[in-house]
Amino acid sequence: MPVIGFGAGLLFFFRGLRFYRETLLVADTPAIPIRSVAMGLVQVHGVAKGDGAFPSPVSGLPCYAFKVRIERWRQNSNRGGWSHYRTDVNGTRFYLEDDTGRVQVDPRGSDLDLPKNCRRTVPESMWSMWSDKEADFPSTEAGAALLEVRSDDDLLEYAEGIGGMSNTRYRFTEYCVLPGNEYDVIGTCTENPHPSGPDDRNLITKGQNEQTYLISSKAAGQLERSLRWKSALMVWGGVALAAACAAFLLAEFGLF
Repeated sequence: MPVIGFGAGLLFFFRGLRFYRETLLVADTPAIPIRSVAMGLVQVHGVAKGDGAFPSPVSGLPCYAFKVRIERWRQNSNRGGWSHYRTDVNGTRFYLEDDTGRVQVDPRGSDLDLPKNCRRTVPESMWSMWSDKEADFPSTEAGAALLEVRSDDDLLEYAEGIGGMSNTRYRFTEYCVLPGNEYDVIGTCTENPHPSGPDDRNLITKGQNEQTYLISSKAAGQLERSLRWKSALMVWGGVALAAACAAFLLAEFGLF
């Protein structure tokens, strides 16, 4: 266990450094009007629009991109808890619009910094009905076109692909890019290979050289503060965890 803790501490530390780098990029890349975007790293703010919205996996809301964190319930002796099972991320192209124009965004490969859209636990228990069924859908254009919420069998099949026959409990937490909501996008502007017109020649995507690509529901200042706080927590928390586990290992072997 101390060896795992030491490795986790190093992982948190290096991930914290990555978040710190993103913080510096956000600070050094001011948001610009969409009509002023040029090739390279850009930050723009606007409203998500377009005809390509598809149903999200858990809530069924029409969205352009989603992230679903799936956790599995594990029972050990008399105690149980949620453990990470997998995280699914997917999306389709959409437009980001402001008062000056619009630009196409390909969300694939982006980090999605979004509020929780909903949470479902299946199969449901009395406990999960009260604590985990947090389906407070946002009041947006997407809310008016709410599709049918997935059944428990649908979600079990989504988790394991076995037709809903599992007795394992899963918890699904969903985050979505929704039509009509405002987002900040920090990514690489390139030439759109399939423009629909003269005002559709730019595409924001994940760059080949610059890997920073973030879609956030936070305003630029709030996003910078969030990244700064997260990076500091991960860097110093990782250092503390790694140091504590290293000290325990040294003490165990009589070297400390």
